[in-house]
Amino acid sequence: MELNPLGQIQPVVIIAVAIIFAATFVLLRRVFVLPYVAVMTERDRLIEESEARDAEAARIVAAADADAAALVETARVEADGALREARARADDYRRERLHAATDAASERLQAGRELIGRAREREEEVVRRQAIECVELACERLFKVTDREIAEAAVDKLLSRRAR
Repeated sequence: MELNPLGQIQPVVIIAVAIIFAATFVLLRRVFVLPYVAVMTERDRLIEESEARDAEAARIVAAADADAAALVETARVEADGALREARARADDYRRERLHAATDAASERLQAGRELIGRAREREEEVVRRQAIECVELACERLFKVTDREIAEAAVDKLLSRRAR
C-alpha cells in the first residue's frame, strides 16, 4: 500500500467528478440560477418603474397641493367678499328699516299732534261758548242785562291771559 496521497489519485474518478460537477452546475444554473436571475431582473425593473411612478405621483400631488392651496385662498377671498357684502347689505337694510320706522313714527306723531290740536281747538271753542253762556247768564242774573259782545270780549280776554 502506498502512502503517497498523489499516488492514490485516480484520473477516471477525477474526470467523473468533473463531469458530474459540470453537469450539476449546468443543470442547477438552468433550473435555479437563470430563472432566479430573470425574476430578480424583472423585480428590479418593476421597482424602477414603481419609483418612477411614485416620483410622478409626488410631482402631481405637489402640483395638486399648490392648485388646492390657490383654490382655498380664492375661496377664502370670495367668502370674505361675500361676507362683507352681506354685512353691508344687512347694515343698509337695517338703516333703511330704521329710517322708515323713524319716518313712520314722525308721521304718526305729527298726525297725532294735528289730531290733538284740532281736538283742543274744538274743546277750546266749546269751553269758550260755555264760558260766554255762563258770563251772559251771570250778567243777566246780576245786572239784569245781557250783552253778547261784552261777554265774548271778557271771555276772550280771560282765555288770552291763560294761553300765555
